[in-house]
Amino acid sequence: MRAATYHDRKDIRVEDVEPKSVSGGQVCIDIDSCGICGSDFHEYTAGPIFVPGEEPHTVSQETAPIRMGREFSGTISEVDESVTGLERSDAVAINPILYCGECRQCQEGDYHICDSVEFLELSGGGGRFAESVVLDAEHAVTLGDDVPFEYGALVESLSVALHAVRRSGLCAGDAVAVFGAGPVELAVIQCARAADAGTIFVSEPRDARRERAPDCGADNLADPESDHIKILVKPSE
Repeated sequence: MRAATYHDRKDIRVEDVEPKSVSGGQVCIDIDSCGICGSDFHEYTAGPIFVPGEEPHTVSQETAPIRMGREFSGTISEVDESVTGLERSDAVAINPILYCGECRQCQEGDYHICDSVEFLELSGGGGRFAESVVLDAEHAVTLGDDVPFEYGALVESLSVALHAVRRSGLCAGDAVAVFGAGPVELAVIQCARAADAGTIFVSEPRDARRERAPDCGADNLADPESDHIKILVKPSE
């Protein structure tokens, strides 16, 4: 099959690769939509940063060249017989976190702070700039019947934004300041608006990004390179 593989800085090649076979606890997913994350861009322009070189990654045991891409959605085309809860033709998004399962954090259920935590496309665990990918079934999250695949590719970014808003303790009517208007920050604006925030202020130096913020629910925009911004911090009680 065809896949985009990372060989080195500014060296990503679309080439034929051997597809993997489904084994214990795995599923094969035919890829429909895949986003380009900032980490993909950074690896291309300034890497290798996290992509393993001569030494294999501690979890995936892979080295470059590896397949890139982690924000994706698709349809399950094959399911190992040991997998439950997933079936062929299921539409899914992916939890891209790769973890060892053995360190203290993993044993306590905090795999997101695993000693070896990494993203699939940077460690060689199965990037999705390809026609299909084989992954452990635990990474697959089913989408609703009414969720378009291109929305499914944004699930990870949106979940980061939702987590941030939940952790902030935002209450209905609260004013919100968002610094930056990249993809995740725009999602934060949307989540804050959905949580019934009051006035949402956005500070972003790039015109193209700043101009997108009102469509996502921002009320006041500022360019930190030219506008005078005064931030008032509420004293802790």
